[in-house]
Amino acid sequence: MVPAADAWVSAIDKAADKGDHKPAKDLLMHTGTIEPLDSDGHARGSMVLVAIKIDGRDVMKGDDGVVYDIDPETGDVIGLPKTDGPVVMIGGPCAKVNLGIAQRSGKE
Repeated sequence: MVPAADAWVSAIDKAADKGDHKPAKDLLMHTGTIEPLDSDGHARGSMVLVAIKIDGRDVMKGDDGVVYDIDPETGDVIGLPKTDGPVVMIGGPCAKVNLGIAQRSGKE
């Protein structure tokens, strides 16, 4: 096992010298340091949403850089991507925000 790990480290250095960072990415993914991205380029794990105001309206800004509108009638965050991990909301001018956790995680 140790020779294989040493070879991987060597491959990371050699590939990086050529501008190829795939071996490093593979190592980070296999050790759980980073998560694979979905087809939209977003992580599948946890998500952080920050409550902000834009032009006087409450919105949520995700750690993916996207600003999500909030339906004023239902409080649903519109267009929120699926995630199997926890969703953390920071801030709070948004009193009736529905993150739809059960629906998005598949848990009823």
